[in-house]
This record gives sequence, structure tokens and C-alpha cells, in this order.
Amino acid sequence: MLSTVISKKIKIQNGALVVGGQPVRRFKILRELGRGASGIVFEAERSWLAQPCALKIWHKLRANDRRDKIRQGMSEARKIADSDPDWVPHIYDADVINNTFVVSMELISGETLKQLLSRQHDKPALWHIARAYISGVAATSKPHVVHGDPHDRNVMSYLHTPSRFEQYSRLKFIDFGTSTFINPRRSRDRHWNIVDRTFRRILKPFSTLSEWLELHGAAERRTEELRVPYYYDVLDGLRLEAGLQETQHGI
Repeated sequence: MLSTVISKKIKIQNGALVVGGQPVRRFKILRELGRGASGIVFEAERSWLAQPCALKIWHKLRANDRRDKIRQGMSEARKIADSDPDWVPHIYDADVINNTFVVSMELISGETLKQLLSRQHDKPALWHIARAYISGVAATSKPHVVHGDPHDRNVMSYLHTPSRFEQYSRLKFIDFGTSTFINPRRSRDRHWNIVDRTFRRILKPFSTLSEWLELHGAAERRTEELRVPYYYDVLDGLRLEAGLQETQHGI
């Protein structure tokens, strides 16, 4: 059983999360999945249901971090809950335990988009990956909210099995951005700049990519409402080089 000390306040004791001396018995912690500036994510199990989940604990890991982790955690959880569940992890539970924000969500078993791109060089597959990526961006973008940080390490590729007769690859967007800028416009501009860089990276092997991008003009000149159609237009232009027709499912 996993045991580790995260801070004086938070620790894992024999697979149990303990916050401020209070055991949280509804989760069994299995292993650490990753950590960043905002906290730690564990692979866990919802005890009473024996249901796998990802458990994110929002906690300051840097001494100079002055951000309110409860507000940050709530911001991300609400963004995810407000997005299309086909493209984001399902939120199971969120709670503040002894002034620590904890959220449990769907465990996505797969690889990051960055890992996928490191081994995938087939143009038809890359075309479908790019289209799925833009579809996910569209599904997680609304007038009042965008993902904020949709780079290739915050997108997961996994096998979706809707029935025992079907299985195909899909993408889900994780780790929504919660950074606050003095100018909210700057935050949204950063989001779309990341989308543009990631789109170009996916399609880098296409020799005609620059030609189609130039034909349709610079993405940053488009309004937000026209950004997604712009990328679909570029993809339509790349069909010939990809040598394929659009498929019904997957990436």
C-alpha cells in the first residue's frame, strides 16, 4: 500500500489520503500519476464502488506560489463540468477537506498527444488526429470559457470501447488552464496561440501545410468564432495529400 508525505498537512498512509490529520476513507490511493505547480494527481479507487479514478489534490508545491488553490481547483473543476463529456474527463466528486481542494474524476488510461506524435508519422492518421484535436477544441470552447492550455501534454489519446464489438481511438482534454492575467483577452489569445502551434505540430510532415495555411491567411486575423472553421478549411485542403476520406469514428 502506498505511503508518502506530500507536506506537513497532506500525506498518504497505507493507501489512505490524510489531510490535516483527517483520513479520507472514500478513496484508496494506488500510485502517483504526476505533479505540477498546482498539486498532485494520483491513480485511486473510489472505495465503496471499487471504481478507478484520478484524484487531484490542489496544493502549493512551491514556496513562492501565492495563488489560492481552492479557487484554482474550483475554476478547473467547473470548466471541466461545463464542457462536453465526450472530450473531457467525467467529474465524480469535488470537496474542500481541511482547506484543501480535492477532486476525483475519470481515469484516462492512454498516452499524451505528445507521446502519440513521437511515434506516429502516418499522414492519414495525423490528419485524423488533427481533426479530432480541433473538434475537441471546439467542444471545450464557449463564449465565457476556453481550455486555456491545450498543448500536446494536456491531451490524452485512449481506446474508447462503446461496446464489445467496437473499439477506436479518441482524445480527451485534461488539466484546464487556471492562470489569471490582468487582461482576460490575453488569456484567450494565449489559448488560441497554443491551439495554432499544436495544430501545426501535428501536421508538420505535410509538405503542403504551409501552402494551405498561406491560402487561408493567418489564423490570428480570424475572430474566435471563425478559428475552428479556419482549421477545418485547412484540413479539407490537405485531404489530397492525406489520401483519404473522412471516417465516422475515432482519430
